[in-house]
Formats: sequence, structure tokens, C-alpha cells
Amino acid sequence: MSECVRIALGPHSAYTVPIPFLATVAEQAQAADLLVHIHVAETQNEDAELRETYGTSSPQVLADHGVLEAQLIAAHAVWLSDEDVEIFRRHDVSVAHCPSSNAKLASGIARVPVFSAAGLRVGLGTDGPASNNTLDLWHEIRLASQLAKLSTMDATALPAAEAFWMASGGGAAAALGLDDIGILEAGRWADLVHLDTEDSAFVPIETPTDVITHLVWSAGSRHVRDTWVAGRQVVADGVCRTLDVAQLRADVQVRALRLAQ
Repeated sequence: MSECVRIALGPHSAYTVPIPFLATVAEQAQAADLLVHIHVAETQNEDAELRETYGTSSPQVLADHGVLEAQLIAAHAVWLSDEDVEIFRRHDVSVAHCPSSNAKLASGIARVPVFSAAGLRVGLGTDGPASNNTLDLWHEIRLASQLAKLSTMDATALPAAEAFWMASGGGAAAALGLDDIGILEAGRWADLVHLDTEDSAFVPIETPTDVITHLVWSAGSRHVRDTWVAGRQVVADGVCRTLDVAQLRADVQVRALRLAQ
């Protein structure tokens, strides 16, 4: 399964990593055809130092120093101005939207409807367990749609189909720029999830679009019975087949207590 591992460069952000070094990372990424993952505009005041030094926003600083010339995915992107969104559009920067993390840390709500209207490629992420304890991507789908509706006071914002796309083809094929995953079709990996559609969460179904509506608003990860990655079954009847979950749980408990001492 080594082909399942994709290498990317991940400098944290423009406010924790020197700008000249970020420029070097971008150059190396372009030379090796690698994706660059970086946090951008996660919190309202994170680029205060950059503005003091360079007199402009984080996205503009990154653009001015060639960082956005690489294939780049920006995590969070909560505090983007209209000008910043246009900078991302011009440089074809994609966004990893992490609604649960942003909500838990009170970072704000990313303007996903604005991103979509501008033509940005947006996928869903979870961030790490410190700011998103469950790492449940299914929860991100629902919350992303809810926050988009709440922040715009528009119940039609980020409809179910669009939110679901952000977690599937939108995240893999579009935001990450991968052409062999994210969509179930010939020539791509056989990545499949089997859900228990006999559950009442999937009733009623009057039209085919109701399936997507139920997937986003009624169903959840609890309905996943089986999962295949590149044709290999990794979850069978709700049980992970690749890890000893009981042993891992015990190991984590022991290590956590040791760290707390």
C-alpha cells in the first residue's frame, strides 16, 4: 500500500516560518512537483507581525515572494479579504476548510460561499486531534453547510450536494489536484464506502437527490459498515482490519499518563 502515501511539503505558516525559507520551499516543491500545505489566515491577528514588517496581508506577502507559484493548499483561510480571495484565485490556490477546528478554537468562519463563487477549489479537512477530537470527516460535511448558512443568513448557502462534493471529489481530485482518486470511475482507485442504507436515516427517498440530502443531514460515520481503499478492504462490518484497536488504545493510555507526569 506504499502507493497510498503521497509526499508533500508542509511549512506551518508565514508567521512562524521565515519568508525567505518559504520561498525556498516553494522553489523545491516546484522542482519536485510536490504539493505545499501551509496554514493561512487561520486567526484574525496572526499576520499582525507580517503587516508591520511588509505592510500587507499574509496572502499578498506569500504572492510577492513567489510562494504561491507552487501548487499550494491553504489550511483554514478564515480571515481572507476580498483582495486575498482574488490573490488565491489568480494563483490557483486551493483551500482546506476545517470547520470543527475553527469553531472549537473560536477562530471564525471561513467564507466558503465566497470562495466557491470566486472559483476557488475547496476541500474539507479536520485539522489535528487537539482542535478536532473526533477527526470525523462526516461531521465536517454537515457543519460546513451549517456554518455557511449561519454566516450568510442564507438557508440555501452550501447545499448538501456541494458540501458532500467538498469531502469527496472536491477534496481529492480538485483541492489536492489528484487525478486517480476522489471519483468512482474507470482509471481511478477503487475507494468505496458501504453504508447501512436500511437505517431509518435514509427514509424517505422520493428522488435520487434525496440520497445525498440524507447522507449530509441524517446519516453519519456511524452508518459506515465497510470501507475499501484502492480495492483493499480496511473496514469490515464496522471493524478496522488493519490495526489492533484494543492494543493501540492501551498504548495511548500508557503514553498519555507518562507524558502527564
